[in-house]
Amino acid sequence: MLKLDTEINIGAFWSWWTGELVSLLPASVIDGFNHSNGFLIVEPKEQNLLVTYQNNSGYRNINTLLGEFEVNESASKRLRSIIDNDAMYSHAEVVIRIPAALGMQKIISLPEIATTNLQQMLTYELDRYTPFNPQQVYYDVVKLGKPVNAQISVALLVVQRHVLDEICEQLAILGVAPAYADCEQQPIPLLAPKERYNLLPQAMRHLKSKKPQVVMYCSLGILVTMLLILFLHPLWMAYQGIDKLKAHLHKVEKLALQVEDTKRGIDYLYQATNQLMTKKRNNPALVEIFNLLSKELKDDTSLSQLRYTASGLELLGESGNASALIAALEKTGRFRNTRFISPVTQDRTSGKERFQLLTEIIPVSNNAPESK
Repeated sequence: MLKLDTEINIGAFWSWWTGELVSLLPASVIDGFNHSNGFLIVEPKEQNLLVTYQNNSGYRNINTLLGEFEVNESASKRLRSIIDNDAMYSHAEVVIRIPAALGMQKIISLPEIATTNLQQMLTYELDRYTPFNPQQVYYDVVKLGKPVNAQISVALLVVQRHVLDEICEQLAILGVAPAYADCEQQPIPLLAPKERYNLLPQAMRHLKSKKPQVVMYCSLGILVTMLLILFLHPLWMAYQGIDKLKAHLHKVEKLALQVEDTKRGIDYLYQATNQLMTKKRNNPALVEIFNLLSKELKDDTSLSQLRYTASGLELLGESGNASALIAALEKTGRFRNTRFISPVTQDRTSGKERFQLLTEIIPVSNNAPESK
C-alpha cells in the first residue's frame, strides 16, 4: 500500500546529485572555476627570478615551473608571452616568496586580548622580538591555532625593506605587478583566505579586480537557481497533489466513519427490536389471560388481587372449593406448575376458602394443539 506520509531526505539526494554532475564535467571546466585561485610564485635566485605557478584549490594540485628569468627586457617579453597565452597564468596573482635566508620568522605567545589590536602592539614591541625597528622592515603576523589558557601563539614574519624593495624593482622591469609577499616558512597558498598575511605595504599591492569573479559567481548562481527551479518545481507540484489527495482522503475517511456510526446505530436498533419482539412473543398477553380467567373461574370464586411477576402469575381471592382451582387452571392448557404458596384458610364471614396460588403461563408458541 502507498504510504503518503513518507519523508524524503532532500539534502542527501542533493549532495549525491550534485556530486555525480560535477564528476561528469571535463577537467578543463573544473580548472576554469579555479583559475582565480592560482598564484605565480616569484623567488629570488642569485641575480635571477624563479617563477612557478601553484594552485592547490582544485580537484588536483598544480605546481608548474614557468622558468628562471633574468632581469632584462628580453626576459620580460618571454615571461609576458607565457602568461598572456595561458588563462590559468593570466588569472593568477603574483606572490613574492622571501627565502628563509632573507626573511625571519619568530613564534611568540601573546595574551588573547592582544589580538584585538595586534598590528599596533607589534609596532611598539617589534624591537623586543627582532633586532630591527619598524622603519627598517616590513612585517605581518599569522595566528597559529586557537587560544589556550587565554594565550595565543602567533608567527611574526619579517623582511628587511631594502630586500623586498629590490625584488619589487626587478619585477617592475619584468612587467609583473605583485599582489602578495610571503615568507618561505609560511607560504600563503597553503593558508585559508581569511588567515593569509601580506608583507607588502598597502601602496605596493596590485590585487586583481574582483568584478569578473563576482560576475562569474552571479551567473553561476543564476544558473544554479534556474536548475533548482526546474528540479524542485515538479516536486513542489507533486507535494501539492499529495496534499490535495490527503485532504480528499481525510474527507472520505470522515464520511466512512459517519457511515460506520450509522451502521452501528442501525444494528443496535435492529437488535433492540428483535429483543423486544422476542420478549413480546415470550410474555403472555395479560388481557387474554384476564379474559380466560373470567371464563374458567366459577361464580363462587372471586379474585381480590392478581399480580404478574417473573416467577409467574399470582392469584389471591376466595373460592367455594379452592382445591379445584389447580385442576381448572391447568385444564385450559395455558397454565402449568400451579400450586398454593400459602395455606388455604376459611373465611368465617363469607364461608368461603381464602387462597393464594402461583401458576406459570405457557407461551402461545408452546401450546399443545387442542384435541378434537
